[in-house]
Amino acid sequence: MKLEKTTIGIIIAVFLGISGIVGYNHMNKKPMVESIDTNPNKNDTKIYVHVKGEVINPGLYEMKLGDRINDAIKKAGGVTEVGDENRINLAKELTDGMEVIVPNINDESENLQGKININTASEERLTDIAGVGKATAKKIIKYREETGGFTAIEEIMNIDGIGIKTFETIKEDISIN
Repeated sequence: MKLEKTTIGIIIAVFLGISGIVGYNHMNKKPMVESIDTNPNKNDTKIYVHVKGEVINPGLYEMKLGDRINDAIKKAGGVTEVGDENRINLAKELTDGMEVIVPNINDESENLQGKININTASEERLTDIAGVGKATAKKIIKYREETGGFTAIEEIMNIDGIGIKTFETIKEDISIN
């Protein structure tokens, strides 16, 4: 009889132990978090883009998030006879506040990707780079004259007023050749 009580006691103890472990794990289980997109229809988000250069109707245009440079140029009436859309990336996605410049076929300050060549661009053209005003444009020209030109786009960070944050913003829009 004592053996039966001991066996029953062990079974009850094991059952309580397992129940305790299961209960503890259930109580400490973290809730499953589900990510919900608060803006499920991103194409309804309006952005504003300044289209200029060799387009029929330059100006500020309201576009949708996800639109491409090609869409902005079409909205501006298309390219003029002397506009060179082959030198810009028509597939690039627009961002709010972006400036789209369609170059003239005779303008050599941009390369085939529509990037501004910091070794040849005029002061006025350099100010088209985001975050570069007249004072910084003058510093860029002075630097390239004193050093014989930029040998890498990262070198622009040697210009007072252009740090890593500005460089990260403009690196896709500048070139050295």
